[in-house]
Amino acid sequence: MPRSTGEKYVLGSLDARSATRLLHASSDFALVLDDDGTILEVVAQGDDAAARAMRSWRGQSWLETVTAESRQKVEAMLHDAQASADAAARWRQVNHPV
Repeated sequence: MPRSTGEKYVLGSLDARSATRLLHASSDFALVLDDDGTILEVVAQGDDAAARAMRSWRGQSWLETVTAESRQKVEAMLHDAQASADAAARWRQVNHPV
């Protein structure tokens, strides 16, 4: 999860603009979260209904955008990210209703 540095968010040593470009080029969609799990930015490919729906998640808690069976997984990922920014993230399947 990118860490906040004032007004900028970084992914490793990348600035926010470069990180966004990298995420856009390498994924169908990506979420940029703050330390509390609020969605700051959605990087989604295309302009179909699903991409537009995902972009509407800005400002919402990530927990509010996932299906009921994914809530515990998201809570665990947020907890792990808050506990240690240096810890390797464990992969999990998360479902969204889109």
